[in-house]
Amino acid sequence: MELQDCKRARWVWCPDVADGTAGFFWFKNRFELKQPTVLRFAVSADHRYNLYCDGELLGRGPARSDLQHYRYEEYEVALKPGPHLLAAEVIRWHCVRRGGGREEAPWSELHAGGGFLVIGGAPELDLTTPGTWLCAVDATRKPRVRGPESDLPGGPMPPPEEHDYYARLGDWRAPEIGGRVYWNPEPGEDTSDAPWWLEPRPIPQQEQFPVPVARMQVSGEAQLKLEQGRVVGSIPAGRTTLRLDLGSYQTGIPQLFWEGGAGVIEIAYAESGRREGRKLRRDDFEAEFFHGNLRDRIRFPAGAWSFAPFWYRAGRYLELVFELEEPLTRFEFGYDFLGYPFRLRAEFRGDAKLESIWRAAWRTARCCAHEHYEDCPYYEQMQYAGDTRIQALISYAATGDGRLGLQAIRQFRNSRLPNGLTQSRYPSLYPQVIPEFSLFWTLMVADYYRYFGDRELLEECRADILGVFDYFERRKLANGLIGPVGFWSITDWTRQWTGPTETWDPALTGTSHRGLPEPETIVALLYSYCCSELAPLLELPELTVRARQLCAAVNELAFDRELGLYVDLPGRKFISEHANALAILAGAVTGKAASELADRVAANEAINRTSLYFAFYLFEAWRKLGRADLLLARCGQWGEMLDWGFTTFPEVPTLDGRSDCHAWSASPLYFMITMLLGVTPAAPGFRRVAIAPTPGPLTGFSGRVPLGPERLLELEVAAREFRVRTSAPVSAVIGDCELELPPGETFTFPIAGA
Repeated sequence: MELQDCKRARWVWCPDVADGTAGFFWFKNRFELKQPTVLRFAVSADHRYNLYCDGELLGRGPARSDLQHYRYEEYEVALKPGPHLLAAEVIRWHCVRRGGGREEAPWSELHAGGGFLVIGGAPELDLTTPGTWLCAVDATRKPRVRGPESDLPGGPMPPPEEHDYYARLGDWRAPEIGGRVYWNPEPGEDTSDAPWWLEPRPIPQQEQFPVPVARMQVSGEAQLKLEQGRVVGSIPAGRTTLRLDLGSYQTGIPQLFWEGGAGVIEIAYAESGRREGRKLRRDDFEAEFFHGNLRDRIRFPAGAWSFAPFWYRAGRYLELVFELEEPLTRFEFGYDFLGYPFRLRAEFRGDAKLESIWRAAWRTARCCAHEHYEDCPYYEQMQYAGDTRIQALISYAATGDGRLGLQAIRQFRNSRLPNGLTQSRYPSLYPQVIPEFSLFWTLMVADYYRYFGDRELLEECRADILGVFDYFERRKLANGLIGPVGFWSITDWTRQWTGPTETWDPALTGTSHRGLPEPETIVALLYSYCCSELAPLLELPELTVRARQLCAAVNELAFDRELGLYVDLPGRKFISEHANALAILAGAVTGKAASELADRVAANEAINRTSLYFAFYLFEAWRKLGRADLLLARCGQWGEMLDWGFTTFPEVPTLDGRSDCHAWSASPLYFMITMLLGVTPAAPGFRRVAIAPTPGPLTGFSGRVPLGPERLLELEVAAREFRVRTSAPVSAVIGDCELELPPGETFTFPIAGA
């Protein structure tokens, strides 16, 4: 359904609502069918909508994007004869003003203003707006004000909500206000000023399913109990505090139902508990909740009521504070997970600690994937290229589903600036540029091609990739290294990278130059690595030449023979795992010399270690060398976080960090598949499959790996041999041999080097 070309597509909005007014709005259409009918229609809204048919949720949208690629969702609904109701609740956020102003709108959304659009229906029923649609302002709820004007934290995430059921005017299903045309082009009229350029949603709807409450604490005399994972019972008048533990980190929709007297309920959401001046395990249920966390607030008269927020809430703990004038005779609480519908098709079995890391890594990845990949679900909900490359690879290897990764590639491509760089995060209300993240985007294109064999995408992005490379090429110095790249140059969050005074400076923490005006080895090696990865895919030998020239310059200027390590800045003794891992990945050092370099890096206690994020590239270097021993030793850091009570992996490995769920930290799962089980594409789209298990010191384990969206590979690995079985015919590359493996049979092979 090509909505952009549909001249009768008319956006409607509530009359007499001032531009920029935040709030909730209802749109409804009552109709009656004389015979069984299948409705086919498309929906979009600005800012967002939740769509219901006869009270049942059909979908949420539009999927996050930008105005030049604004999304619509298509629905197909089979209905019986009789009366029906199609209804949409639409939210419009406050405008965002930074620098002391309000911050109610999520930064990861780009909008033009209020609007609602439906096109389609059935031969005997036209649902296209305006038609018979009616609309009304929902005066009972609004986004809460955040930032300096309130006690709620500001920031990139969507705001919590304020509900006042005293303002309820009848039933939302029967508003009597008519819609009006928001944008009404006539056939043949110039529509170039249309704020929305519509495209179909490229990803499936999010899935929603119940999550049981694991524990609860109640203050006062409330009569509450856990029943099949839900909290049920009654609550007396006065103040009652109910604290709930979901048992693990979740992203989802809390649902409250109650009957009884008037009062106020405030719901706080927290990733973990913390008591001032004391670091706590993440499962310490006795701890105080964070001060200044996100809170929904509901004020209500006596009656029967329900509450569910419009957008998901993140964290492990909830605190419900009741201030009641009269008791609630019935109260019920439930929680539903909401997220992208990934299906975990990979498995890893055989080592208890690694299995625990696997489960936590997968939960982390799931909680950071909704309508796009997210850095963290609680604080930002923004899609960063550096994070997203890692998240997408986890998705490809563990599920065979590439749709969210493909969307991310195209969204970053859509963010490109005239200088050739992509934005570092997108969609984003505030443009941000980290030049190194543009290089990671080029690797995302290569990753997708290898896993899914989409040559058209590679060609679609060819000019954009070369534009990114040319930005760095223009900054090449006479000595062959890359000079300052401008904007916010960042490699990794590490406290060892400080300014010249050796004091921690947040503005310098992410860069290895430490505030000195000298070229970074890391930038040259990262650019070289990207050129070498993309050269064979784009069939451009000149990129190979660039990569070799960069490596030659690095070997001449940045390898310290006394230390036996690559240094962060030529002529200085600053050393990091980052530079040395990239030297291996870029091919500046190869073979036995590269493995010896890896040993020196691991043994050097003074070296600057990677964060949980950049450990991905350290692990990738070890995978290239077949060094599972180093990977398994480093995985102890992830095991330690589980011992602290984390159920997802945090932004940084401390108990007092900001974010408890950051999918850039979930990479061990990817390397259990690609290094320990040893399954990777040997030809684009798994036309050939490389199988090279690397058990290291492990004596035995087994697993399952998807080969794209359809086929599966089963492996059982011992110290000296492995057995493999496939669900469909597979062309396998094992060592120096290429074999055809028929389905259903088990084959045994020796492990290389065992």
